[in-house]
Amino acid sequence: MPGNAVLERKEDIVKRISLDGQWDFVADLDPKYHLDTRIYPAPPYADPNADRRHWQKVIVPGVWQKYAERYDIYEGVCWFVREFKVPVYPKGAQARLRFGAVNYAARVFLNGIELGGHEGGYTEFTLDATAALHSGTNHLAVCVDNRATSTKWPPCLGYFNYGGIHREVTLEIIAAPSLDDIALIAEPDPAGGRLQVMGRVLRFEPQLSVRVVCEEQQADAQINPDGSFTCALGVKGVRPWSPQDPALYPVVVGLYQGEECLDHVALSCGFRKVEAVAGRIYLNGQPIRLKGICYVYDSPIHGLVMTQEQVEMDVGLMKELGCNAVRCHYPQHPRFYEACDRQGLMVWIEPPVYCLQPRTEERRTPFADPAWQALAEQTLTEAIRVARNHPSVCVFMVLGTSAIPIIPKRSLSSVSSWPMCGLRIRRAWFPMRRSMAWSGRLGEWWTCWGSTRIGAGMTRSLAKSRHLRMAEALVPRVVRLSR
Repeated sequence: MPGNAVLERKEDIVKRISLDGQWDFVADLDPKYHLDTRIYPAPPYADPNADRRHWQKVIVPGVWQKYAERYDIYEGVCWFVREFKVPVYPKGAQARLRFGAVNYAARVFLNGIELGGHEGGYTEFTLDATAALHSGTNHLAVCVDNRATSTKWPPCLGYFNYGGIHREVTLEIIAAPSLDDIALIAEPDPAGGRLQVMGRVLRFEPQLSVRVVCEEQQADAQINPDGSFTCALGVKGVRPWSPQDPALYPVVVGLYQGEECLDHVALSCGFRKVEAVAGRIYLNGQPIRLKGICYVYDSPIHGLVMTQEQVEMDVGLMKELGCNAVRCHYPQHPRFYEACDRQGLMVWIEPPVYCLQPRTEERRTPFADPAWQALAEQTLTEAIRVARNHPSVCVFMVLGTSAIPIIPKRSLSSVSSWPMCGLRIRRAWFPMRRSMAWSGRLGEWWTCWGSTRIGAGMTRSLAKSRHLRMAEALVPRVVRLSR
């Protein structure tokens, strides 16, 4: 499940097949011709019988700028293709393909059948593969387009425009009732903490029930006819999560038929409450001053691919610098949030919605365009779905680094009606909603968290650090990440 720090499942409930590793890769140098349905009803590169003898062998996750020097600044359409084997599975099972992230636009074909597509370079998406999948050898083709256009919103640009499948690809086969889309709300209270668990059951049957266990406390929930469920319980003796004390506790959600456990999901949670009061941020009822950097991940070796080693090093360096928070300019890999959970770093997430400027008086601003708003909403919803269970993730923004006064008030205020992950914006998921509305609070927030202030503030604090040698090495890194 997206957004879970730890995940365990019975092998016979949900069969997961990793599709990471070696793929065949080619740059489509004439996409206007090959993607013209008047000429080709289906793209020739998606044909399982296409000749791939001269295609390049590459590794996924990856970005093509790192595959060969000739692709270093290439923007265009590329194809990724591979075969994989699927064991015999029960008749009637459901199947889906999960992509961690593809930059920027993707079209996915399984055994020559187009499953669908996705736009947005930093968020996870799934496609139903039930009708196209079969046991034995299957053929998967992904068309990736990272071409920059003036109407591509939210933009993949602003930083280096990498192209490729830069996060994991997984096939999931669900053959029996199983848990899905688990979401947590964990807040401290005088007795310890209060935990609310929501989710749904795939392939629901009426005799099933859900049980939640945390720190030897447990509660049962009945499943609604649509498969959704909600369960709440009090947990005694837990410590609030904070940057100084990032306390995490195991939560197990089990799916039962009578006393038999059919499926379970194990994850970690932290009990914390974030509020905006009179222009200040409060964590667990106490005001907190955020100290951190603006983080734009980019590896000279792997590009957008975040390795576990790199994540641990980056988060560790932020903590050594004295940071208690980090502003991410686009949704990160889940392992980044997991590291912030463990090490105690508050995370501010923005979708890649920035640099909004009106083109003409007639066009006004892209934010006023309904299609653009729908894409922005989709991107933010996908980001929340992955990050919502992490106690470190404390702020979700709707846009950043934009000429705010030019955006029509009616357009910005319409954000409050967006349904995020099936829920309207609410304090549980969106504790900072007032800071994002069209109000004076927005200015108050930017005075306490602005990219320029963060970069300058961190540089001044480093100059006073006892670890002067480390400071001198890290100042260029901080300045680069703060731009």
